Amino acid sequence: MNLSSLLAIESIKTTRATSFWVSLGIFALFSSLILWFSFQSVTVVNGQEVSSMRLPRDWGRLLSQFKGLQIIFVPISLILLTASEFTFKTARQNVIDGLSKESFLISKLLTTFALTLLYFLLTLVLGMLFNLGAINAEQSETARAFITSHDLFLFGTYLIVLLGYGMLGLFFAFLTRSSGSAIAFYVLYLVLEGLAGGLLQFSSTLKPIVKFFPTKVFDDLVNQFRFDSDSLAELQSQIKQAEGMGQTIPAEIYAQLPQLETEVAFLLTALYIGLIGGATYLLFKQRDL
Repeated sequence: MNLSSLLAIESIKTTRATSFWVSLGIFALFSSLILWFSFQSVTVVNGQEVSSMRLPRDWGRLLSQFKGLQIIFVPISLILLTASEFTFKTARQNVIDGLSKESFLISKLLTTFALTLLYFLLTLVLGMLFNLGAINAEQSETARAFITSHDLFLFGTYLIVLLGYGMLGLFFAFLTRSSGSAIAFYVLYLVLEGLAGGLLQFSSTLKPIVKFFPTKVFDDLVNQFRFDSDSLAELQSQIKQAEGMGQTIPAEIYAQLPQLETEVAFLLTALYIGLIGGATYLLFKQRDL
């Protein structure tokens, strides 16, 4: 069965699932509330009111603000759609009807990418709509939203990282074959990886390996300073000045900087996505439906 047919089948399954529309609606509601506060609030700089968020200036800030929301909704939406296939035996019936296990897994990979793209694009669209509303309220024509080549690189990077989190959700859906258990395992994994990273910080020998943890690599790839050279240069300059004066630099300051070179972060992210996908395939291949 070709990819277009698999994608058509998955689109029918997805659009008929109540969980999908509920998750998408809740995400849109939360996003709208966050964006309303972000675009309507103002800060005072040198006695003048400055808009808190405007596009295209703040694309990076907008995506960074929504990352925490997206890495929850994308995997959970995927888990609800995938695990239900095992709960209601539709995965078994699909294979009985002639769909190979490989094709079934590929269809879920297509769903993973489609959901990742959907949630990502929804964020961009809502951001542009609220930006337009804020501009109209100000009667200004100087801040119309547009997308540059730099922004496209930023968007592509975030999309890859969200895909990595989505693949984690897909793995736990295939592992547990239960929506509740998969969601619990996914959240537990994030918590345990964070705890492990925190504990290893106390060991000078093991501390360097923390930055190579899967979600650490994902998060480092979309570090805001990686896409804001001016802010990065300013922070590095402040660190050098403080070091030159003999001041102690808190570890939290260094932690704000990208820990890996961009090429290395991209390579490791792609490797982890491939490994998670491979583990999902082996797990599905070796278990009965």
